Amino acid sequence: MVEKINIAPGTFSSFDICILEDCNLRCRYCSTGYGRWGHSPRQMKRATMDIAIDFMIRSSTPSFKVGFSGGETLMAFDNLKYFIDQLFRAKKQQGKKVFVELATNGVLLTESICQYLADHRIGLVISIDGDARTTDRNRVSRNGAGVYHRIMEGFKLYSEGPRQSSAPPLPARADCTIDSKACLFDSVQHLFNCGFKEVLARPVSTSEYTGFSDASANARFLASLGQLVQNVLKPLELDDIISGNYRHMLINIRELILGLIDPVQHGISCGALNQQICITATGDLAPCFPLYQISETRHRLGSVFTGLDASKHLTLQNSFEASNAGCRTCWAKPLCSQCYVYTREMARCEDAFGRHTYCQLVKGTLTILKKELARRYPDWTVFHESP
Repeated sequence: MVEKINIAPGTFSSFDICILEDCNLRCRYCSTGYGRWGHSPRQMKRATMDIAIDFMIRSSTPSFKVGFSGGETLMAFDNLKYFIDQLFRAKKQQGKKVFVELATNGVLLTESICQYLADHRIGLVISIDGDARTTDRNRVSRNGAGVYHRIMEGFKLYSEGPRQSSAPPLPARADCTIDSKACLFDSVQHLFNCGFKEVLARPVSTSEYTGFSDASANARFLASLGQLVQNVLKPLELDDIISGNYRHMLINIRELILGLIDPVQHGISCGALNQQICITATGDLAPCFPLYQISETRHRLGSVFTGLDASKHLTLQNSFEASNAGCRTCWAKPLCSQCYVYTREMARCEDAFGRHTYCQLVKGTLTILKKELARRYPDWTVFHESP
């Protein structure tokens, strides 16, 4: 019998929800099985949504975040509306605040969808990798055609704001995935020039298609990163960085800078199990979707129907915190956003894009930041400390 935990308010401040395990694109670097996470296409039933919302309201902090991801959620827009409407009704009854964010490839955005998102103040993260040539190399439809122009049409609809909306849309963020042929600097600058206010840029998580395990590809990525870092920091003073008064700043670069200043307060780390939990299309609870894909048996933490498995929750927490010997002693650990659990347990990542390769990218990124910051702010000894 599963041991339940009587979840007290304040357990989780963030929920990642997948109401549809399917996708309309066939991106060549996709590591989610086209949003299916190893299953046939699955969609969350509305009865499951009602129970999931009750679970979220009971276990959440007074103010919490809800992100929709997994597959392409806009393929099930009517169900997304149902979930959000029920969630807002429930949070209002309980006097809670919620921020909702939707991750999408942008292809299915229409004026009516954009109007709903704007009216309900839903944040938008659009997956796009740079200019048309860069994006269309990997992000393709089911027939293999590039989708850059379709993404930009959706972004334009959203950013210009629907005519019937009572409020302007929230600024859209870009999720930029860089392969070994792309220039990080050019890609990010292109997205800023298009009107995106923030860009989250990162290398692809596997090298099966892109060949990122190649040393020269790593060097090119780090070179373009160095160019980007200098450009981002150019107009800023240190006080601007610390206080957050910045424009056109990469989300992850700013966090890394803050982490270098104060790794205890600003270090990037996974909040799975501690502050965040995922709810799958069937109502299962998991630390995150990638781990759930690796092994449902090992990483399933109960469901919204049965409750949270307390003993398994604690066991996984201890396992995550323990890590491995290399990570425990690594100077970059407080700032590394890579999941060592996922990397270690996913055989294809270990073979094709193993920990050592990714660590080189992470440490190379941090080293570039430290060198540039040390050059600009010679009085700050924290930037001169050797790893």
